[in-house]
Amino acid sequence: MFDPVTVGAVLTTATSAFNNLKKAFAMGRDIESMGSDLSRWMRATSDIDEAVKSTKNPPFYRKFLSGDTVENAAVQSVIAQKKCAEMRYALEMQIKMSWGVKAWEDVLREEARIRKVRTENIYKAQKLKQQIVEGFFMFLLFVTVIGFIIFIVWLKKKQDAS
Repeated sequence: MFDPVTVGAVLTTATSAFNNLKKAFAMGRDIESMGSDLSRWMRATSDIDEAVKSTKNPPFYRKFLSGDTVENAAVQSVIAQKKCAEMRYALEMQIKMSWGVKAWEDVLREEARIRKVRTENIYKAQKLKQQIVEGFFMFLLFVTVIGFIIFIVWLKKKQDAS
């Protein structure tokens, strides 16, 4: 689960990479030399999209333990997603003007590859971790309820014995 601080840091990474790309375009560099910044920007936008997805259905324990942080994370994630959409459009226009439509299609293919890899590796691991935490909280709640019931029964038996 992404929190507002994480989303802010990822947006900062995306913005930094985007600014580096803008400078590279201004200097007339070719797209191959921008690969590192382009990949960094793609990873960050992928993380932001995943943050938006995760804030739509936060785990139950976050709702109880974090107060308005869930809503704040959702707002921050959507704002970051909108900023990334603006960056994407500017990047698309620059690439199409500089190298043509084919170059932009190549960028989109690479972005799809990065998203697939991140989904298969990072996001699945995060989801598994979240499920483990949720399972722990459910177990803890179950044990607490059973313990409370046993305590009530014990008190009742003790009162009946007196």
